[in-house]
Amino acid sequence: MVLTLISFFFVSIYTFKFSSQSPMTLTTQPNTWKAVRRSIVSSKFKLPRMPKLGFYSNLDDESFDDFRAMDNSEVENMLVEEMGILLMGDQTTNIRIETAPKFSMTVNPTADPHSRDLVMHFERIVMNCVTIRQRCERNLSDSGLSLTVRVVTNRCQALLSQELAEIVVNTTTPRLMEFYYQVMPMGDRLEIAAQILGHIADGDLVGGEVLTLLATRIRQNIRDDTSLLLHEMEQRTMATFMATLYKWISEGTTTSDTTMEFLVWNTQELASSQLDVLQRTTLPRDEKTDLGTSYRVLEELCPSQFSSVLLDIVKCGRYMHILKASSEEQERLAKEDVLKILGPYDQFIKLSHTSVKSRLIQARDSTSTRILKLLLEESSIFDLFDVVHCLFLCLDVSWLNLLMSEYHEFLMHRVKEIPEKRLNAIWRSVQMKRYDAYMDKFDLIFEPNSVLSALFKDKNTNLRWVSADAPRGKFASQPDNGEELSGWSGLSLRFKSPSLLAPLFTKTQMKTYSTVFRLIFACHLAIHQIGLSMLALPSLKDPRWRQSASLFSSINVQLHRFVEFWNLSVRPLVEKFKDDLLRARSIDEMATLHSGFLLKLGLGLRMNDPRVLSPIFALCNLTRQIYEDGIESVEVAEEQLREISSEIEEALCDSERDEQMSNEMMMMMTLGRC
Repeated sequence: MVLTLISFFFVSIYTFKFSSQSPMTLTTQPNTWKAVRRSIVSSKFKLPRMPKLGFYSNLDDESFDDFRAMDNSEVENMLVEEMGILLMGDQTTNIRIETAPKFSMTVNPTADPHSRDLVMHFERIVMNCVTIRQRCERNLSDSGLSLTVRVVTNRCQALLSQELAEIVVNTTTPRLMEFYYQVMPMGDRLEIAAQILGHIADGDLVGGEVLTLLATRIRQNIRDDTSLLLHEMEQRTMATFMATLYKWISEGTTTSDTTMEFLVWNTQELASSQLDVLQRTTLPRDEKTDLGTSYRVLEELCPSQFSSVLLDIVKCGRYMHILKASSEEQERLAKEDVLKILGPYDQFIKLSHTSVKSRLIQARDSTSTRILKLLLEESSIFDLFDVVHCLFLCLDVSWLNLLMSEYHEFLMHRVKEIPEKRLNAIWRSVQMKRYDAYMDKFDLIFEPNSVLSALFKDKNTNLRWVSADAPRGKFASQPDNGEELSGWSGLSLRFKSPSLLAPLFTKTQMKTYSTVFRLIFACHLAIHQIGLSMLALPSLKDPRWRQSASLFSSINVQLHRFVEFWNLSVRPLVEKFKDDLLRARSIDEMATLHSGFLLKLGLGLRMNDPRVLSPIFALCNLTRQIYEDGIESVEVAEEQLREISSEIEEALCDSERDEQMSNEMMMMMTLGRC
């Protein structure tokens, strides 16, 4: 029996070869990120054509042996031997299986009923063996090579070719029931292996997805023997993830991820069509995980074991990129520090994920601290924050007043009529000496949407803008062409953040600053325009002009009250933020403080409450209409002003967030009512 079984012994070793000449092009247009990955990997790796292994070949044309003339013990002994052959992967004469359309097992009908019943005890074990073999063969010949899947596949193969084979080869019993009890302890592990391979095949899982699957099954498992198998699979599979993680943390590269299974992909060699597919079929790009144009984070490939430190993994690579862009020396020093924390590569890949997470956070803190140290050496970050706040938060409006007084009429032109060079010249002309060292980092720009459209959205999330003559609380459609805006309506401020400051001034944060600037700037422009309107009044002796002057004065007071409230609310926040910055010990701490500051800023300005901002913008728009088109009916304008003031009061009274601030703002705003 031993010689017979060895002839069917199942050992398969597959190799692959790398083809550096293969172009990274798509033979068929992919429509998911998995398809993109598969097409790229299959073009890089050429698997040799492997002959089908011929498990369980069809024996329908052969007849069963005639057991009627044989003794029952002799029949049982023969069935034991054939069951061993069947478990090792080949059809037998008297026990046959069908795998399509569904699994079935047939025993020689001339065998005695008791023997047939005993054979059928093996049915589930045989079915799992068949499933494992079929899926292993498919995985090992898959052109979309996955190292993590191969690790799991090889372990499942070993379950058959080593552990199960050892039982079968060494058995000496002639009794089916005794043989079953010898094989039965393998049943649960075979079923788990078949299920794991099934989940991988059904979901086309790779990389971190496989690790997440294993972690989930480990949590659900309650048996020691199957738990040991799952932990072993996880440990071996985790080593492939750790290998690329080590390179990412220490160098900020993914060169070792040749099969694109790591959670960060190098996208520099991807075609535009492939990038479009990634954009459409992966989770939306979060700014916290945004690595620019060279790399893309696929959160789908982050193992659940590392989900709590996903951002830390991203930061490790991002900070290494920043230090590399700074200088080779900084990159070298940072890498040395990180390698001391991570330890030798061959030891790192064997660590538990709990230990790795601890070292990963230490590595992040090391590079974060180094960036802050470099930042303090190369520039005065505290002075830069002062300039950002003075300009974007309008805490210093001297340059705004100069801009409005010198270029008011010019910036009344449409955006498309104002050349960019002219706008740059205007910015240079309004610069002040106290900002000279930083002004090259800022410039004036025109945003494609008006300040109102940047803040308000309707229920369908389409951008909207508030019209002064629209009913209160209603929104009118935004103009289709942003170039139809006047220069003042589209004017904004931009900060050109260097790479070293990228963790501190993210795109979202700068958008917040820009939005705040345009809101406060709109109020200052309205104050300037209402002042020009008052100067343009012919005479105050005429009752009609006196009524207009009273209206202008009321609008002016309302606007001044809001600006005054803004300054009183923001300056303490800015001073507290400055004090907190002095205590920051890393770029991460500084970035966290900055995010917290902007959050408080948004709450103070009620950026999340259109009921407050809408009437303020309506007031600014009313002022613009008065200045540009004149005023046909003072009574209508006064009625609009009363509605706006009433809405501000009502919004502040109804707001449940930060009641004290609401009351203060309501008091200050209502003091300026007619």
